[in-house]
Amino acid sequence: MEAIAIVSLVSKVAQFVTFAKDLISTAIEIHQSTSGASEDTLSINVVYGKLRDFSTSIGPISEQSFTADGDNASAVSAIKQLAAICKDDCDRLLSITKKLEIQPQAKTR
Repeated sequence: MEAIAIVSLVSKVAQFVTFAKDLISTAIEIHQSTSGASEDTLSINVVYGKLRDFSTSIGPISEQSFTADGDNASAVSAIKQLAAICKDDCDRLLSITKKLEIQPQAKTR
């Protein structure tokens, strides 16, 4: 074999070993977790949960609550639209992470 092919093969094997090690370590972490999720997933749930709550609280704000003359009405409207989109995305991501968690009554646990 050529030297470049050998280096490429060794690199691919090392990459696979690293991937397998990370996969097994995450599987062990999830299996030992009381919540059925990894620390990363729990952290994502906290962040997106808070972001969703914040986005929900922005919804009822009126444009007139910032200025009497309504100069910032378009900015407030844009922020409210952004908050609504953010809330939808957070709800979707939280739904996905919930599906990824191992249920306590699961037989595979």
